[in-house]
Amino acid sequence: MRSRRIAWPNGVLPALASPPGAPVHHYDGDRSRAATDRLNAIIEAGSFEVHVARTFPLERAEEAHRALDDHYVGKLALTVGQPRRSR
Repeated sequence: MRSRRIAWPNGVLPALASPPGAPVHHYDGDRSRAATDRLNAIIEAGSFEVHVARTFPLERAEEAHRALDDHYVGKLALTVGQPRRSR
């Protein structure tokens, strides 16, 4: 079984391994109110787009988790409840 990486607000486990002498740069996202306000402005302007590669119903969460090992561009998403129909 392949090892899994876990991300949290202050880093990733297991720690990154790199060859001797290779630069490693760490970055924590900006969680300030100002950053949130900038992001909200982008979203409200309509220029923010998230690419969802695949969606899975909640009942297929196990399959979605396995899909994380596949190559994909975008996000994987779980859907909860019945899909809404347009009125």
